[in-house]
Amino acid sequence: MGVKNDGGRQFRDVGYVAHIVDPQGFRIELIQHVFEGEISPRLANPALLGGGPAINLLTLRASEIAPVQELCEDLGMTQLCVQPVVPYDFTLHFYGFTDERPSNADLQAAENRSWLYQRPHTVLEIQHLHTVDCVGSVATVNAGYAGFHLYSNPAPKNGHLISLLT
Repeated sequence: MGVKNDGGRQFRDVGYVAHIVDPQGFRIELIQHVFEGEISPRLANPALLGGGPAINLLTLRASEIAPVQELCEDLGMTQLCVQPVVPYDFTLHFYGFTDERPSNADLQAAENRSWLYQRPHTVLEIQHLHTVDCVGSVATVNAGYAGFHLYSNPAPKNGHLISLLT
């Protein structure tokens, strides 16, 4: 389609990633289902990109992780993986609406990461930024994603309306 990418690379023990830029200049990160050198799983439909239409990871950024973890637990989500990225001062926390568990009970084990990227459902990735006081939003005069509100039915245990980012 004429979209240029950076060719992809293995990013530490987090995943094999490539980046593209959309026509408005927004950067999009593509994560391969396996690490560099691993054999890809059989695709649901090899004729379709990634085996078929799916958003595997929905990424949000947070300056405080505890409220987000509480929210995920209140919603009945399962923590699937934790990936500290020490040199870049953030930690990735992954949650899903599933009873599945990775093969290694240590949620920080690198061997669980390819498994995580192969889930047939959307996984919520929270990027906990350790040295940021708050996560800002897009200026109203700019195009782009400004945030979202998440409503729970039934309401979470605490009974509060949920607003993750605005």
